[in-house]
Amino acid sequence: MKHYLSAGLVVLALLLNAADGELLDNPIFENNAAGWNNWGRKQGLKLTSTPEGLLITAAGQGLNQGPAQTLKLKPGHEYEYSCRLKGKLAENSSAQLLHWHFPEIKKGGNLRKLRDNFEWWDHKVRFSVPKDCNGVTVLRPVLLIGPGEIIIERVSLKELGESVSRRPAQENKIPEIVPVKHPKKKIDLSDVQPVNVRAHIREKVSAPPEGCSVRNRNREFVIRYKFTTSGHDALMFDLVKGIDSCKKISMEITSDGKGHRLFFVLTDKNGEAHLTGKPIILNFKGRRKFNMVIPLPREEPYSILDSIWGGDGNQHLDLPLKSLTVVLDDSPDASMDSGVIAIKNLKIGNW
Repeated sequence: MKHYLSAGLVVLALLLNAADGELLDNPIFENNAAGWNNWGRKQGLKLTSTPEGLLITAAGQGLNQGPAQTLKLKPGHEYEYSCRLKGKLAENSSAQLLHWHFPEIKKGGNLRKLRDNFEWWDHKVRFSVPKDCNGVTVLRPVLLIGPGEIIIERVSLKELGESVSRRPAQENKIPEIVPVKHPKKKIDLSDVQPVNVRAHIREKVSAPPEGCSVRNRNREFVIRYKFTTSGHDALMFDLVKGIDSCKKISMEITSDGKGHRLFFVLTDKNGEAHLTGKPIILNFKGRRKFNMVIPLPREEPYSILDSIWGGDGNQHLDLPLKSLTVVLDDSPDASMDSGVIAIKNLKIGNW
């Protein structure tokens, strides 16, 4: 009975996909990723169905590749290619996202290459099939190079129509790059009161678990955290203040040495939030001073460090900032523990 029910659900999913223009078979990787080929099996790459999506794991160095489908697309037509995924990459590993290849003419492309761990994000790109090929296209949502773990929740491919010159030229024009200017100053955030304290539990924003708190005590942010699930957990809060310079950040951190990670998110004047890249790893005990250049969004479209939430979506850091968000992220995700860290003399600016 279970077999027939499972088969029926897959058929229903295929019918629904066809109805909304989906071109890929099994875009949510049901039934052990039926319809997808494992192009990395010889290198030890494994594909495993999980409640979160398709888990891709590889322990070996070099090109591990990933799940793939081969489709016959229309030459001269444009397609929208997207996915939602998260991943952990070993040192010196990387992942190419949304990879496509035309075997006949040995050409293709990808959206971007990642070299660091990344949480759930939606990625999207458009590409056109050259008119001088037969349309056969190999699609790999992730091309994994080196050891790592990646979970893909879903992937999608939809036809947009002919990619002809009658389309407005500005539609795919690269936005003009306007360099961000950071005045020479140091802005003290030590007196700002934390607001909007919240948790991120199993990929959902929620109230902080009992025992969690963030307090400003004598110009020091005392963060009491408790990670309660074996999934991805985080505790975060906002410091609301107009910030017209944010090239550098400094602070003193008192750590409990449990190895969790401290991130910052910049929300600009138009409400667009920007992740600041590599975290501070809290794998030490006691107090340390940090004086670092903030890894700001790169001045180009579709960078992984560019806008990821809300706002005007122009992928540009528009000063002044509305707020700075401090994020304490569990590491590894499976950790279930509690502790206290503190941040003192928090300053931001350009000096």
